[in-house]
Amino acid sequence: MDTQTRNHLPADRAITSADPRPERSLPAIMDPDTGMREAVNGLVRRYDTSAQSARPEDRELRIFYRDVYDHVVRVIDFVETYRDLLTGSLDIYLSAVANRTIVEIETFGAGADAMARLRSDPDVIAVNVEESEQSEIVLVQSERGTEITQRLLSHLDGVRVGRVAVREPTLEDAYVHLIATTGEAAA
Repeated sequence: MDTQTRNHLPADRAITSADPRPERSLPAIMDPDTGMREAVNGLVRRYDTSAQSARPEDRELRIFYRDVYDHVVRVIDFVETYRDLLTGSLDIYLSAVANRTIVEIETFGAGADAMARLRSDPDVIAVNVEESEQSEIVLVQSERGTEITQRLLSHLDGVRVGRVAVREPTLEDAYVHLIATTGEAAA
């Protein structure tokens, strides 16, 4: 049983890892822990065949392993339930931004007035700024199919611009959308 437990530690590490992105940990817990269940079930069956044995130790072990098996089944059910909830939540969050395009613009010294010009564009849904030591990454969300990159760059007239990229939304973009929507509803 100890060997089976040690073989399942990577899944435990994935669940408790410091990585805040659950989509990276999810594959490690996708399969139910059937190995552990079968190992404990084998021990239960081993001591069930000795039911005719008059040894009290065998009877106690049979009861103990049945309890362990019951616990393992409950833990597996718990993991499967929360895996299903997590998968459903990820799908819901991603569907919230699925019909959008993200334009990433690296800027150097963009002020609040430049951000206000970006936000005032009628095709812009949301603007987010991630600051680093020397630059800012401006993330602009717009409806998919809308080509606004040139217009966004014209709004940044006078601001030094570095890299510009257009990409599909990620789980992080869905989270930003969720937080922004929640903040607007609270205001």
